[in-house]
Amino acid sequence: MDEDRCRISARDPRRAVPALRFIFWGALINLVDFRVNGVDVIHDILGMTLVTAGTWTLSTLRIDETYRRGMLFAKVVAILSLLGAVLELARPTSFTRGYAEAVGLLELAGTAVACAMMVRLSRAAELPDVAADWTRTLKWFLWVYAGLLGLIRAVAALSLLAGRLVVPVPSMHASAWLAVVILFLGLLLVPWIRMFLSTSRLSNGLRLKAWRRSLKPSSARSPGGAT
Repeated sequence: MDEDRCRISARDPRRAVPALRFIFWGALINLVDFRVNGVDVIHDILGMTLVTAGTWTLSTLRIDETYRRGMLFAKVVAILSLLGAVLELARPTSFTRGYAEAVGLLELAGTAVACAMMVRLSRAAELPDVAADWTRTLKWFLWVYAGLLGLIRAVAALSLLAGRLVVPVPSMHASAWLAVVILFLGLLLVPWIRMFLSTSRLSNGLRLKAWRRSLKPSSARSPGGAT
């Protein structure tokens, strides 16, 4: 790969690497609750602060207009999520619970948009393998959260309107139901696991690119560097 053909500025990979790390660890903190005697040791405020900081930095990268608008949306969603975490810690009320539900839907949309923008960032940095990996991650989010959960919510809404269960529930053994629940929870985790892996791959790819480009000035000054 020709490093001189990279369509992002020389400093952008160095700025993007810590931002991606912030998002990685922030999302991990939000996904996994560390509780001692029912108390959340590492609150979601810390996780959302890291995610917001990382998203803010990524939104400043100059890729193209689509990237700018997409990351602006992701940044706004991150700020709203951080505000929701603060409100929940301050005083949980019916308003904060309703706010959290509304922001939760926005978070799914913001995550999908952010994944799509990471595809554009990977392509701009000429990392085709990473771009393909982010594309698969985006598809998993759309299939599971927009497709599967969307279908479940649609069935639930139709059932409420009809006053009865629209789709009959098959009679199965308790162990079979347990297996279905475990499979369903596993499907919900797959997109997030893929996002963590894709974030790590993009971070490593950009770090390697920044390192290679930092070697060019020194190699050009060396006696054998002239062409």
